Order: sequence, then structure tokens, then C-alpha cells
Amino acid sequence: MHWEGLMDRRARARAGAALAIAAVMAACGEPAGDAAGTDATAGLSTVTFRLWDDAAAAAYRESFDAFNAVHRDIHVEVEVVPEAGYADRTASDLSDGTMADVFWTTSDSVAALAHSGEVLELRETLGEDVGDWEPTVTGLYTLDDGLWAVPQLWDSTVLFYNTDLVEEAGVDPATLTWHPDAVREKAPAGGASAPALGDTLREAVRTLTRDEEGRTATDKDFSKDGVAQYGFTTDLTAPAVWLPYLAQLGAVPTTGDDLSLTSPAARDAFGYLAELPAVPPAPIPDRELFTNGDLALFQASSAEMRHLAGATGIRWGVASVPSGPDGRVSVVDGVGASANAATENPDATAEVLRWLSSTDGQSALASHGVGVPAAAGAQDLYLSSWSDRGVDATAVVAPEAVVTAASGPRAREVLEAVRPILGEMFRGDRPLTEALSAAQATAEQALGS
Repeated sequence: MHWEGLMDRRARARAGAALAIAAVMAACGEPAGDAAGTDATAGLSTVTFRLWDDAAAAAYRESFDAFNAVHRDIHVEVEVVPEAGYADRTASDLSDGTMADVFWTTSDSVAALAHSGEVLELRETLGEDVGDWEPTVTGLYTLDDGLWAVPQLWDSTVLFYNTDLVEEAGVDPATLTWHPDAVREKAPAGGASAPALGDTLREAVRTLTRDEEGRTATDKDFSKDGVAQYGFTTDLTAPAVWLPYLAQLGAVPTTGDDLSLTSPAARDAFGYLAELPAVPPAPIPDRELFTNGDLALFQASSAEMRHLAGATGIRWGVASVPSGPDGRVSVVDGVGASANAATENPDATAEVLRWLSSTDGQSALASHGVGVPAAAGAQDLYLSSWSDRGVDATAVVAPEAVVTAASGPRAREVLEAVRPILGEMFRGDRPLTEALSAAQATAEQALGS
């Protein structure tokens, strides 16, 4: 698994607000989206655009309606296929000539696509129209000095918090810090000890964890077998939980396919996490636990925001991941749009790609809050869309530093392969060092298979 290095983003200025889609829509005649009838699209050049997300598809259709105000001779047909098996279907459809002209792709698959010759290198196609994109995400789709997908959306690891629960406990999620030395200074039985230097997360989690009698995990009578309120994400095997902590200790390599799960830094990071909750895993998924109001701190991808937006009965916010000894690091991933090299409408496809690369083309995605747009000029619109819903998404758009996964086609396979072993470790069924060695061997086996 290949990982790009850390990138300081504090000094990078943000572009201005995006142009309003409504103004462009006013100039439209009949929409060019899928709702347009056959009479409206007759005689037009048709470009097909494939993705796996229904909410994003609705935003893209709105975007392409605006596109049609400028390009009335091109109809863009948006098709949604299930995310499960998406990569396999992409490979199959490219092979038999039935693939869409433009399609969503991930950092996992772009290298294989580029080497296969089945997608277009886009710098030449876009020419001077290459946009002002998020540099970190653009790197996910850059290989051998070629650009193989137009960056579309990205997400970062963040810390969601239940506003009422943290306020009641006097915890400020925005200032939480962690330090591996904390696990070497365990609280004595029946009470709490002063937090290790540079660590406030450990004590906050214990304060936010309560049993059915309302006792916190710092109380000597606290019952682990009767937890009613969880302080922190219970599924610690999720990459969105442990990867940032590894990165903050330098355990994520900048080159090669090695996860470095057996390094001293990895032992420190996983050792800390293993001691953090001090409770058994929850019986339901963390997202559901959070929306039910029974989880105080939920570390996950910012992609969860759309799911949390529909939650009723709780107030929630989003903060950066807790800061480690060397600062905060968030893991970033994204989605790009690749172009089928066998497209029968190369000129029309090129126009669609130029639109997708622009601030105007990504503004509908931003206004719907689907994900952070890769076009820097649309990011203020994304922030505004969430602000209108009462959520400050600054932590999503502007993490202090990031590490990105620009891995090969087996990246997700590797991460999933090690999860059962990490689960045994976090449950206490397997010693930490033994579990990490087994996870490392499993990762290498998956990469070599």
C-alpha cells in the first residue's frame, strides 16, 4: 500500500465563493438531465456518466442541467450502479465495450486503469482548463506524470461529537490530545489519575462513558457489563480510527506497500487505542449508536455527514481528530472521474470532463453537501451548505495536515483482511505484539496473492 507523505495546509489560501447554479439554470431551456424526454435529446451527442451514489447522482443531474445552458448540443445521461461489485463491473464493461464514457473511480483502481490503456490521460484533453484543485486529492489520480481522473470529491477523517453529552461532561472536542505514554500511567482501580503529559483524550473518554446507573468509567463501581453511554467509537478496527494515529507517530510509510504494523510507533498507537475505551464493543454499529444518542465521540470519515444529517433528536458537531505528539493528521481519500478511452464521442466527452473539472461543474455537489468538492473555488459553497444546516464543517475542509492513500488495487482488500485480527487484539483475545505480527503477515500475503 502506497501512502503519500504529510502535507502542511495551514498557509494555503482558499479560493472565493462558487458561482450560483441558480443563475446558470435561469438561462436553461429544457433540462439536459435524465428527466428530459426523448424529443429533447434527439439529435444531441450523448455522453454517459456512471457512478454508484444516488445522492451524488441527483447533484450531478442538476450540474449537467447548468452545463446544457452552455452546451445545448450535448446530453449527459447519468447512470447509477450498485457500489457493491462496482470495480468488477467496471473491468467487465471496459473489456466488452459497454462501459460509460465517463465514470467514477477511486485511488485503489486508478493505477490498474492507467496501465491497462482503457482510460484517457487527461492533461492533454483538458489542456489549459485544468482546474485549481485540492493538491492532496489530485495526487491520488496522478501517475507517471499523467492525470488519469478528474478529482471530484474528497473526505477526511474527523471526530463527530454529541453536543449535549460533551457539554454536560465539560469536554471540548476541538482541543483533545493523545499521547502513547498515557497507557503506561493507568488509573488506579476505583479512581482516576492525572492525565499523562499531552493527553486529554483518555480521561475524556472515561468521563463520557457511563453505565446504566449513570456512573462514569472513572468510578470504582462502574460496570463494564452494563454500558449505557459509550465515550468513543467502539469499532477500533475501522481504518478511519487507527490510520490517523499511526500517521501521527510516523508509522505510515511514504513509499512501498508496507503498512508497518510491527514498528514501535504502531505498537504505541495500537496499544493506546486498545486501552482507550475500557469497555466491550457495542452491540450495534457506531453510526446507529451515535444517532441514537448513546455515543459521545464518533471518529469516522466525513462521508458520514450525509447519513448523520438525517438524525433527529440529537445535536451534533464535527471537530478535527485528536492531536498526537506531533500534531493533528487526517487521512484523506476521494473520488475521481475517469474517461473511457473507447468513447464514441471524444469531443463531447472532453467538454463534459472540462465541466466536471471546474468550480461551476462541482457547485451542485458542494451545495448539496455530498462531499468536499475538489475544485477549491466550490469549497466555500460546501461550507455554506452545511452551515445552513447548523453544522460547522471547517474541520472537514481544512485539517492541519493530511496523509493520503494512493494505493494499488488491493488496498481495501488489505485493510479488510487485517480487521478480524485487530478485532481479536482489541477484545483482549490476542496479545498486542502477536496480533500485530499476524496482521502484518496477513497484509503481505494479501498484497502478494
